[in-house]
Amino acid sequence: MTTLAGRRAGSRAPLDLEFTTWIEVRPDGAAVCFAGELDLSSHELCRRSLEEIAAATDGAIVLDLTELSFIDGAGVVLLVESARRLSATRPARLELPPRGPIRRAFGLVRR
Repeated sequence: MTTLAGRRAGSRAPLDLEFTTWIEVRPDGAAVCFAGELDLSSHELCRRSLEEIAAATDGAIVLDLTELSFIDGAGVVLLVESARRLSATRPARLELPPRGPIRRAFGLVRR
């Protein structure tokens, strides 16, 4: 069953389109999680969240995109460049949804 914005029923993030971020402590480090629509209006909030997590931990960092419903091209570039920059000083990776438009957007960049 698919709901608004392609989100599956039972997902953790709200079904609205607002962009939100939160940080999760994980056994091997921390994750900054993103939900909703990452577009031009939310790039600055995304950038600040990435700066906060980089300052908060020296451990591994995961950029968890599994709850995003939309991302524009500039958002893809922002997250890919951030993951590359973070991985210069610590383990860092993108966590993508198993399928759908978000995964396809990053698939285009990684080739």
